[in-house]
Amino acid sequence: MFQEKQSLIEEYPTLKVEEIKPTFTLFITVKDVVSLYNELKDKVSLAKDLHKTFYGKDEFAIFDNNGNILTISC
Repeated sequence: MFQEKQSLIEEYPTLKVEEIKPTFTLFITVKDVVSLYNELKDKVSLAKDLHKTFYGKDEFAIFDNNGNILTISC
């Protein structure tokens, strides 16, 4: 999906910079998001902490080595 800049910043406040470089977000579904979050949280740069979405999913987001956002959910 395409997302407007303001919508993207509302979802990922860490992107609130003067200019957002070309990027994408990738949505990944896993079976046990809590265990994966606990395994990764101290090893990666978090874009968004583990939280429950308005549609009832647990998810978190990380930055990959190129600055893209990987959203991981179950």
